[in-house]
This record gives sequence, structure tokens and C-alpha cells, in this order.
Amino acid sequence: MKFLLDEHLPRSLARWIARQGHESFHVLDVALGGRPDIEIVRWALLHQAVIVTKDADYRAPPLSEHAVQILWVHLGNLRSDRMIEHFAAQWDGVVERLRGGEQIVRVF
Repeated sequence: MKFLLDEHLPRSLARWIARQGHESFHVLDVALGGRPDIEIVRWALLHQAVIVTKDADYRAPPLSEHAVQILWVHLGNLRSDRMIEHFAAQWDGVVERLRGGEQIVRVF
């Protein structure tokens, strides 16, 4: 699978996802930092990537009208290592649900 992390998430999380055997990009690494959400959606669609974000805007029109998968992060302000611990505890289920076609998967 391929993942695109929004700018409010740490680059270390993108590296962790890559170590799990997936392609993973941070918006800052693909010249999308500070760009409108619709441009991030277009990149994700073009590259068949799941958007990883804390931003609820992706769930509402017009962004929700695009067939892009969202990994919605429901974690407060945590240090990167603590956030990665939450991801690690849920990762296998997250990937299974995304592969099963769920459009929005949440990490708590």
C-alpha cells in the first residue's frame, strides 16, 4: 500500500510506515506542504495513496466526494514516539480494513 501523510503529522511516522513494508510519503517531501487539501486529494488519487491525516475536512464535501481512502488520526498532541506506539498497536487491523476497501479508517 501507499500512504501520504498530511503536514500535521510527523515525518517519523512516514518513516515508520515505510519500515512496515509500505510506500510512505510526507506532504513536505512531495512539494505539497501548505497546499490546499484538494491538491493533496488529487495527488493521492493519481498515486493511489491513502491520505493519513488529523484533519476532519477530508470527510466533508467536496473532498469526501472523491474516492480516496483516509486514515483518520484521532490522537491528541502526542510526541512522535507515543503516536507511533498507537499506530503499531493497531496497524495490522488498519491495513486489513483499508485493503478490504473501507474509505475511512480511524486510529485512536
